[in-house]
Amino acid sequence: MTEREYIEWLAPRVVLDSLMRNLLPSPRISQGCFEPAFGTSELAIKANNLFGVKVNDQWHGAFYNKISGECYDGINYVSQASDFQAYDSWEDSIYWQGEYLENRCTTRKYHPELKHYAELIGNRDYKDCAQILQEKNYGTSPEYAKRVIDYIEKYDLAKYDSMTKEEALAMIRKESGEGTMIINVHAGHNPDGKVACGAVGLIRESTEARRVKDEVISQLRQLGHTVYDCTCENGTGQSDVLKKIVAKCNAHKADLDVSIHFNSGAKDQKGNGKTTGTEVLVYSNTSKAFTHAKNVCMAFEEIGFKNRGVKIRTNLYFLKHTDAPAMLVEVCFVDDKDDVERYNYKDAAEAIVYGITRQRVQGQQESDEKDEVEETPTGDEKPLYRVQVGAYGVKANAEAMKKKLKAAGFDCFITQA
Repeated sequence: MTEREYIEWLAPRVVLDSLMRNLLPSPRISQGCFEPAFGTSELAIKANNLFGVKVNDQWHGAFYNKISGECYDGINYVSQASDFQAYDSWEDSIYWQGEYLENRCTTRKYHPELKHYAELIGNRDYKDCAQILQEKNYGTSPEYAKRVIDYIEKYDLAKYDSMTKEEALAMIRKESGEGTMIINVHAGHNPDGKVACGAVGLIRESTEARRVKDEVISQLRQLGHTVYDCTCENGTGQSDVLKKIVAKCNAHKADLDVSIHFNSGAKDQKGNGKTTGTEVLVYSNTSKAFTHAKNVCMAFEEIGFKNRGVKIRTNLYFLKHTDAPAMLVEVCFVDDKDDVERYNYKDAAEAIVYGITRQRVQGQQESDEKDEVEETPTGDEKPLYRVQVGAYGVKANAEAMKKKLKAAGFDCFITQA
């Protein structure tokens, strides 16, 4: 890996972590270049540590002991064996250096007001940040601030300070060699209140399909894909709506066409404790959309919906006439109380996006409609059962578990007792 290739790997990942913590990326990218010699140092190779972070009283993970040169009097360097934090990956190194800068405290009691690097939070001057790192003894070299600044200016790292989350994600996809897709997405039917609108039950298909569609498009674009909205808002009838949707889809040379619908026919408006669930329709089992469809079904199953599977439908106009491989997602049933209570548009969109791309937007927030609230069941209401993974006396350990769970695809959150 060349120096430039290393920077293109490191920079967007540091940007994403820094945006989450309100830290300036360029000083951290600079540190991540010279501390590990662009990923070639012993510490980078043996311990995945890119930033030279040592073990401290807030670290309870693995460590790696090595000799390093330290300058404590500002003049003379001495060789000293020290324990350095060790990680499972370079990505973990970025995360934990961010935790270190954001939360490192000056006392064992972890008083929030005594955070060691508090002056870095919100600071947008890379030269000032470099000086703070030296004054707070991040590195013992008397030239530490100068080195941070020199690398920023030599490699033009300040340009990453204005990078957005969407730009960083797109850069990661490009750098990692993952090809972006061109995807057509539309909500089925005309809008509510017009001819040929969708099914109506406890919720309205046309309204919810558009909410899901908008969120799917937003998430796909954040992941770096090109997405076209092919929804029809002015059809004169069912046939006209379908023809206009297909015409919009075929106007683009796409990798995939996605139609978002809601099902009906469960006739379970009181609820029976079971979801009727999600299914995805494709034209044939040899369609390139088939695997995406199967993955979407499984993603919905993970968030609590019955997996009704992939269905072959050769008689649907949309599936028959689109040029690109196509799938029609039936999110859930509008006339099933259990489906409707479990459904929210952000979760549904995330399941569709994950099914298609096998990726999730980093930092995706829990939807407002899924706030966790303790409820006491009364009458015929069914109790809610919660699953707790663990309890930790150290916040960093809780954050580490949360990160692992999210990486595995589980929604999770931290509460304080």
